[in-house]
Amino acid sequence: MCDETIATWFAALPTVEPLQDPRVMSRAREFFEQSGVMGNALEMLVRLAIVIVQPLMLVAAAWAIDPRLLWAVAAATPVMVIARYVPRWRAAAEQQSAVPSSVLDIYSDIFASPTGAMDIRLGRSADGHYQRFMAAARNWRQPFVRGNIAALVLELVFTLLFWAACTALVVGVMIPGRLDAPVIAATVGILFAAAIAFKELPYTLTALSDVLRVLGKYRWLRNYSRRCQDQQPAAAITHTTGGGAALVLSDLGYRYPGENTWALDGINVTIPAGATVAIVGANGSGKTTLASLLLGVITPTRGTLRWGNHHRMDIRSASWQQQCSVVLQDYCRYNTTLQHNIVLGDSSPDRGDGNTQLRDALTVAGAAELPALLDNGLDTRIGDQAPYHGLSGGWWQRVATARGMYPSGRALVVLDEPTSALDAFAEKDLLRRLAQLRDNTHNRQHTLIIITHRLATARLAEIIIVLNQGKIVETGSYDQLIEAGNHFAHLVSLQRQGYGDDTPPPDDAAPAPTTPTP
Repeated sequence: MCDETIATWFAALPTVEPLQDPRVMSRAREFFEQSGVMGNALEMLVRLAIVIVQPLMLVAAAWAIDPRLLWAVAAATPVMVIARYVPRWRAAAEQQSAVPSSVLDIYSDIFASPTGAMDIRLGRSADGHYQRFMAAARNWRQPFVRGNIAALVLELVFTLLFWAACTALVVGVMIPGRLDAPVIAATVGILFAAAIAFKELPYTLTALSDVLRVLGKYRWLRNYSRRCQDQQPAAAITHTTGGGAALVLSDLGYRYPGENTWALDGINVTIPAGATVAIVGANGSGKTTLASLLLGVITPTRGTLRWGNHHRMDIRSASWQQQCSVVLQDYCRYNTTLQHNIVLGDSSPDRGDGNTQLRDALTVAGAAELPALLDNGLDTRIGDQAPYHGLSGGWWQRVATARGMYPSGRALVVLDEPTSALDAFAEKDLLRRLAQLRDNTHNRQHTLIIITHRLATARLAEIIIVLNQGKIVETGSYDQLIEAGNHFAHLVSLQRQGYGDDTPPPDDAAPAPTTPTP
């Protein structure tokens, strides 16, 4: 239940920034790795009660037989020092192993995935990956090994001291000739019972401290989630108030959690309502970060972002995000039906041909014929693993594009590299459909933002924003920027040298086959 609760908290976070915060993700990883001990909490409490009662009973028995036996009981108490230091060593080991643990997870996913396995074999990189995996495993294991060795040494030292004290007590103080046989037997029994009881107590306390430490991480994550939600403003934005309004960015800057450098800095631009805007630039220039700010999934570090009369920091993130739709470059491939891959969170979509918005989304994405090509139409289960029906990368991108276009009526639609997996013919078809969407008077209040490095796609835009190292270096139309001969014109020149041209194939070119490939 704890894992499900934490997952629910993460899903309810207003932005994705906590998922980019190393401190938060480290706590979450530590919790998920150790959450199994929470199921032992009740057992630990029962065992703790037992191991506390046992020493008390030994004290009473020793006092009743011979008060000098209390020295034997007292000799066992130093073993409890283990209960003080071992939890500290374990906590330190968990922190030191957090990063190697994440590396192990990454390599485990690579080794277990068909794509990763193919890349490793064809790239002849198995030995290198194996060595890095083993190095991460050693780095993960070493803190625990050091802690366990220290605990064993400490236990051995105190155990030897205990038995030395007991021997001295029996030989030097409790002379056998002065005690009868029953008392001697009781003495030996109490000594062994004290050894067992006080040896078990540190381990029980250590196990309980593990539970309390994991519970502390649970409470930290709970309080963090609550703080994130409590800091959200109460105001909401609707399509009637948000749609049809310009997006105004003033001195906008963003820095990722834990980073010292600015991903975006000094962004000043106005995006008119209903405009089609392309954001271009080299890798790492800040294109996706700027789009994330516009979508409301991250909040500006400084500066202002306004949607008409609405200030971003005055609007609840969920309300802002409900006015937006996105096609991610790294889109998810859900192992479910084609319909559910598109409608996602829509709990009651119309089925089949009755869902006009679903058909429109498939049409815009260039995938209108896809249901007819699948055995069970919209109900066909698609995915990357058996028994799901496999699709090619191009078809998956069209499905992701349809997902971003559903439902219709969003005030802001962001397409992040929408043609990266498409062939030239499919790219031209998608651009033509996006142009129709742009020119449709019904959609003029819906702003379309395209993030791309394919300058043929940028031709579609009325406004092009050129980013370089987190700053806007140019804005204008395609023709204006080419005529200016600056940064954008240089990018176009480089692309033409590499690819020959930046235009898609002509209208009379033959399209590629459209049959989905498993």
